[in-house]
Amino acid sequence: MFIDSHCHLIHEQYADDVENVIKHAVSNGVEKMYCTGGMLGHDEKVLELCAKNRDVLRPVIGISPHDANRVTPEQKNALFDLVEKNRKTLAAIGEIGLDYHHFHTEEERKTQEALFLQEIELARSLDLPIVIHSRKAEEKILNILQKVKFTNFAMHCFVVKNLAARVVEQGGFISLPTIKSKERKYIMKHFNLENLLCETDSPYLWNNGRNEPSNVKEVYESIAKAKGISVEKVEEQIEENVKSFFR
Repeated sequence: MFIDSHCHLIHEQYADDVENVIKHAVSNGVEKMYCTGGMLGHDEKVLELCAKNRDVLRPVIGISPHDANRVTPEQKNALFDLVEKNRKTLAAIGEIGLDYHHFHTEEERKTQEALFLQEIELARSLDLPIVIHSRKAEEKILNILQKVKFTNFAMHCFVVKNLAARVVEQGGFISLPTIKSKERKYIMKHFNLENLLCETDSPYLWNNGRNEPSNVKEVYESIAKAKGISVEKVEEQIEENVKSFFR
C-alpha cells in the first residue's frame, strides 16, 4: 500500500471529481493521503473533505508563505483558532515556510519569516509537526529551525541535494515528489529510506497533465530502482516513517 504525504485536493482542478480522484487512488493501492490547504479559504474545506473521507484522508492546514503578505490579522487569528480547535484531528500544520522564488523584496521576506516563526511556535505549543515549503529559501529555513530548536518537520518537495544531509541531521524528513530530476535520483540513491517520505503535490508536478495521488506509486518505484530493492521494502519503511512523523 502507498501513502501520499502531500496533496492539494481542495483545488479547482478537482472541483468536479474530487471523490472520483480519491476512489481512483484507493483502487490503485493508496491507503492514506495527507490533504493540505495551501491557500487562504481552503482550510475549512480541507477539514470537511477529510471528515467525509476519514478512512483515507488526513488534514494538514496552515498559512502558506504565498499568503503571508496578504493575510489580515483577523484571518490569521481565525486560522490559528481553527488549528487549536482541531488539534486532535490534524496530522500537521502546513504547508508553511518561506518562498524566495516568487517573493523578492526584503519587506515581503521579513513578513513571511515573522509568520513562519509564529506558526512554528503554534506547532510547538500543540505538539504538532510542520510541513515546510522552502522554495529557493532552503538554507534560510534550516537556519531558522536550528535557531529555534525545532526538529519535528518535513521538507515538502525537497530535491536540494547539497542540503539534504543537513535536513536529516536536524531531525527532518525529506519528502520526494513525483517530478523526475537528477537531484531527486541522487537523494533516493544516497539517503536512507528512514529519512524519506513520498508525495505527489497534486495537482502539480506531473509531466502528463493533472497530477493525482494515485501517481505516488511512481516515487516508490523510483526509490526501489535507485536502491536496488523491492517496492514492498520501500512501502514498509515509508509507512513507518509516516507513522513516526505524523503520529
